[in-house]
Amino acid sequence: MHLAQALPAALSFAVLSYGALTQAGSDDLFFYNAEASLFLDDNVTRAQNPVDIREDSVVEGKFGFGTTDLLSQTTSLIYSANASYHAFSEFDGLNAFTLQGAVKYNFAFSKGFLAPLYSVNLSVTETLADSAIRDSTKLDLSFQLSKWFTEQTSTLFGIGLTSEEAEGDVFDQQRLRVFANVDLLFTRRWTGFLTLIYVDGDVVSTALPTTAIANVADAIEPDDAFGAGRLAYRLDATSVITTLGLNYRLEHGKSLDFTARSLSAKTAWGINYDDLVLRASYLVSFK
Repeated sequence: MHLAQALPAALSFAVLSYGALTQAGSDDLFFYNAEASLFLDDNVTRAQNPVDIREDSVVEGKFGFGTTDLLSQTTSLIYSANASYHAFSEFDGLNAFTLQGAVKYNFAFSKGFLAPLYSVNLSVTETLADSAIRDSTKLDLSFQLSKWFTEQTSTLFGIGLTSEEAEGDVFDQQRLRVFANVDLLFTRRWTGFLTLIYVDGDVVSTALPTTAIANVADAIEPDDAFGAGRLAYRLDATSVITTLGLNYRLEHGKSLDFTARSLSAKTAWGINYDDLVLRASYLVSFK
């Protein structure tokens, strides 16, 4: 981690977050959350050919806090901020410290448990990575509709836009996504969920130099995270991300989360890749 860069960013994050939260009002509902996760990723290079595919495990720690400002019986504003750190076991150039600030506006047209809830979400994420070309600022805007159908079934649908500007040209990315999620409460402790995301926009793949990729890539540069001779390519692709998960409630505010996420990215030039990430997390939230 570039400590000289991380400390000023962390200080700015703390000051801005504190200011946003304290301005929200004395009647606000404050909340805090923390997460510790272990990931197993079978294609961290996002590569197509077996010779380029690399696996790794990742440990993540995350802490966040926020406040809910109840504007009326059917509207609210949620301000939140979080910081996280990803540590890779083998490719430490991918290690990254992230800071995020977000605001979410919720509104409904009627009261009641089964009434649809609409949301507008805006977030800014700053990433500081050991691989300098991955340092970036990301802006994300999304619109969501969530609804409970029964006391055991809830759904969420949405659309989002992401714009990311990085130190390396290859990681300057623009993406549009459409997503849907369903949660099923099996028992008092067990909840299952399924998330589907369709993404249209930029992806980055790291591989040995090839003419086939170089001829169609929007940007190319050396990727210092994976050793000499490896190049990172930015490509226009469509991706489908499927996440299947289980959550086990331990006690109030504490739970275990287990997910399997598959990603399939395809380009118009036959340059495709697949990725599978398994994750186990311990989650804590409190007010």
